[in-house]
Parts: sequence; C-alpha cells; structure tokens
Amino acid sequence: MHLLQVCNVGNICGGTAACAWTVSRALPNWQHSVWFFSPPTLETQRIFGDVRILAGPRIAAGQMTMLRPDLILWHNAVADRMVNPQEVPAIQYQHSAGLRGQADGHVYCSQWLATECGEPDGCVLYQPVPVPPQPETGSQRNRRERLIVGRICTPQPHKWPADLIPFYSQLAEQFPLIDWEFVGCPPAMQTALKEACRGRAAFYSAGWMARQHLWRWDVLLYRQPGCVESFGRVCAEAMRAGCIPIVDNLGGFREQIVEGTGFLCADELAIHAALRQLIDINQRREFSRRAQEHANARFSLLRFQREFRALVRDLLQRRCR
Repeated sequence: MHLLQVCNVGNICGGTAACAWTVSRALPNWQHSVWFFSPPTLETQRIFGDVRILAGPRIAAGQMTMLRPDLILWHNAVADRMVNPQEVPAIQYQHSAGLRGQADGHVYCSQWLATECGEPDGCVLYQPVPVPPQPETGSQRNRRERLIVGRICTPQPHKWPADLIPFYSQLAEQFPLIDWEFVGCPPAMQTALKEACRGRAAFYSAGWMARQHLWRWDVLLYRQPGCVESFGRVCAEAMRAGCIPIVDNLGGFREQIVEGTGFLCADELAIHAALRQLIDINQRREFSRRAQEHANARFSLLRFQREFRALVRDLLQRRCR
C-alpha cells in the first residue's frame, strides 16, 4: 500500500508534519510519500529519513498520476489545494477548526474539534504519539529534591503571550523548590521570564530532539486559555515519558487526561493546588506511573495502526458498493 500524505507546513516542529511522520512509523510495511505545500526544513528532511519527501505550492493532476498512490491522507487541506483522482481513495484528517476540502472519508483529531466543526457524530481518530527520545543521562526524576516544571511550545508570538510573565512570577514566589524550564521561548522574552522566575529558569531551543526534556521534567505546565488546542499532542508526549501534565481544562486536552494521570485546570488556583499536591514525591511517582501507562495504551502507534487500518477497510468497502 502506497500512502501519500499531504501537509501544509514543512516543519516537523509545528503544524501537522509531526503527525505525518508518526503515521509513517505506525505503518512500517507501507510505502510512504509526503508532500509539503511549503519547503521542508533540513531537520524535517533528516527526521523523515527514508520517506520520500516532495514539495510545492500545489499538486498538479499529472504529478499525482506519476506518484501513483493507493491512498491519500490530506492533513488539514483546503479545497482549492486538493486533487483527488477518482480512482484513488482519499481521507481528510482535520486538525483545527475551519472549512476543509471534501474527500471520501473525513476524520477529526479530537471529539472537541468534531463538535466545534458542527459534526458531533463525526469520526474521531486520535493522533499516534511516539515515545520521546530519551536523554543519555536518563530521567533522574527520583534523584532530585527539587522539581522541574517545563513548558514546550513552538516559538511563535501567540504561543508566548505577555501574561505568562506575571503568571510565572506568582508561581516562582509560591514554590521556591521548583525550577522552571522553557523550550521555544522567543529570545526577546527570556530576560523578563527569567526575572519572573527569580533566576530559576533555563531556556532551550525548539527542535525535534527538545522533546527529550520531557524525561527530565516532573511536570509539563501549559496555561493559555486564549489558545485552545484541538488536540495538543505535547500532553500525550509528556505522559509517554512519565511527565505529569498540568494543562487547561479545554479542547483536546480533556480527551487525553483521565483521573490520576494529570490535572485539568480551570484557573490558576487549580494549577497552584496541583503543584502543591505534587510536592509530595510519592504523589509524583504514582501520577507519573499512571500517566505513562495510560498514554502508552491510548496513544501508541499500534493503537493508531489498528484504527487506521479499520478506517481504510471501511472506506474501501463503501467505495465498492
């Protein structure tokens, strides 16, 4: 089976490219090609490895014929960029709100998104989420007295709003035994954020390998109610590394965390309460264990493989009727 995936942005650290990469790893016996509507970064090309990478602002019908896919998976594609040969089945995998092009099948990355798009009974297919790369030094969580609480986001301004400064200032004052780490924080914000954290802050560049910090962190903290995540795969990535998520009680996060695996917080008071609970190392160990077990079952590549194969079988049967 030759699967052609089509993504808007050629950056594995943002957009849908990370999902496309994981799909290719979840189906190891298939032939894979990925088309990006923007030039793929060097890191993206390196991470995709032996997957055939193509790029261009659109796919012409002739190019689609030359590629000869058996199945097309469109990631968040709009109608005027889609080419669906009648003889090739196609699936639209929607990752954010908005009008998307039609295909033989349409799936959403979360129930929240399906409802947001007016399709509460729409088909939901959770993304496959890989185990983050492990650092050579190992986790070291149980060897420390101090906690490390981290935030990882793409270095885009809307992901790092100014109100994070007073938010972390309050946290740093209340929790002197916590160190704070940030991945993807824009350089212009780092000085103010470090001062807000009373100097107990470290900063790392965004990149595919930056996810290894999830193995060191005790907690992933994401507080940004003005930017609701349709899925928010970093939450599942954190849990797969045993890192406990404390996140907004919004969007796709609500479908990832079950009781005892993390904290869904409605406001800052709830975040403070969660952190106070996790000061207890026995609580941290138990939450970490449950989070990892839960995420390994719910977001594994094997789980995605089973569900995606069933989806494709159903699609092919409907086309034959």
